[in-house]
Amino acid sequence: MKRNVLTFLMVLALAICYCQNPTSTEEKRNGKVMMRNSSGVVIVISSYTHQRGSDSARQVLNRTLFPGSDYTFKSLLNPAQTYLFKGGDVVSVSYRSQKNDPDDPENPLFDGIADATVNGNIGIVVKSGGHISVGPQ
Repeated sequence: MKRNVLTFLMVLALAICYCQNPTSTEEKRNGKVMMRNSSGVVIVISSYTHQRGSDSARQVLNRTLFPGSDYTFKSLLNPAQTYLFKGGDVVSVSYRSQKNDPDDPENPLFDGIADATVNGNIGIVVKSGGHISVGPQ
């Protein structure tokens, strides 16, 4: 009987230690990254950076994106440059409105950088005023 109680206590102690300090982490899923223009004005995707750990690559695009349209990014760190990114990769997209600010004609209406961490398919939506939302698609 004492042996069964002692075994039970040891298993319980191990379970408590594991729950407080798990050794496994959630595996991130591979996926695509796309940007949708819901801003109501033409935007320009200036460039994007693809980062995986300490490796990174940058691509200058200067791609025009009309309202209601979208663009799917290519993986820059895969030899075949497919549209599929590895789970956990980070994609940073630099964008701006094509139209200039009427109060400050030297600058766009809005500009920004959107960061997305890949965990399945990810959508970056540029909304009115250049505000963004990043989430699963």
